[in-house]
Amino acid sequence: MKVQRLFIAMMTAAAVCAACSNENEPKQDVNEQGVINFTAQIGKRVQTRLNDSGTWGGDEVVAVKRDNEVKSYAMSATGSMSTTDAKPYKYIGTEFSLTAWTPYSTETSKEYDLQDQSTGAKMYACDFLKTEATNVNSKEVTFAFKHQMTKVVVFIQAYTDDEWTDDQKKAADIKIYSNAKATFNDGTVAGVGTADATITPRVTSDDGSTNKKVEAIIVPGEMWSKKLFSIKIGEDEFNFVPNKDADTGNKGWGDIKAGYTLTYYVTLNKKGMGLLKFTSNIGEWTGGDMGAVTPDFQIPNN
Repeated sequence: MKVQRLFIAMMTAAAVCAACSNENEPKQDVNEQGVINFTAQIGKRVQTRLNDSGTWGGDEVVAVKRDNEVKSYAMSATGSMSTTDAKPYKYIGTEFSLTAWTPYSTETSKEYDLQDQSTGAKMYACDFLKTEATNVNSKEVTFAFKHQMTKVVVFIQAYTDDEWTDDQKKAADIKIYSNAKATFNDGTVAGVGTADATITPRVTSDDGSTNKKVEAIIVPGEMWSKKLFSIKIGEDEFNFVPNKDADTGNKGWGDIKAGYTLTYYVTLNKKGMGLLKFTSNIGEWTGGDMGAVTPDFQIPNN
């Protein structure tokens, strides 16, 4: 009898201890498991790529990678992602990590043409995006994409003489220079060829404005001693070639950094081009006008 009572007491104590142990262990809600629901954001801004409509295009193809496996997902204009893959990524209680990038192509070493960026749609097609490793610990996952390219803005802010007509100012031809093409294999940008191809930028200034403003997305890298942009107005042409030896203030005129917008404010006269660069590290690629600026230096007229 004593042996039976002792056995019952031991079993009861073991059950109590097991219950205490289970209470102390973290619990995984089964509702947090299942097929993963992906949403996307750029930097801190949720569900937007900051194109002209303020949303994702809704036609982006996104690669989502786990270890050596890549699955293709479609982006909606609201930033939600879906796939037709028969085996979509699932979370079943064990944490793992994913990376994602867009654009994505199954074509090995696909080359993307960067030369014609004359419209918003064509420019944003050159906007390559990638996430850092993202931990998955539930079936709700938000990817934070970062720009892998560089946006260059050239703004003719002022003319310091009246030697050009308004019609000539309105017709000012601005070109930006970079690689003609780029690859984006596994979410890594690489320029194709040399960085001396002509990029036709998108004009963002108002129609009829004498202060022309353009922008283009180019491959990051160094552009020291290489032509970065040119301005032709009337019979005059101005070329900007960053000179590292002349960059005494370490302003990084020729450093084309990924994820940055580089805005070059220009003043023009017959004698030459005054220039100031404004650098903005902006995940959302926003940034306001600096207002009137004083040029850092003068580049003689060619």
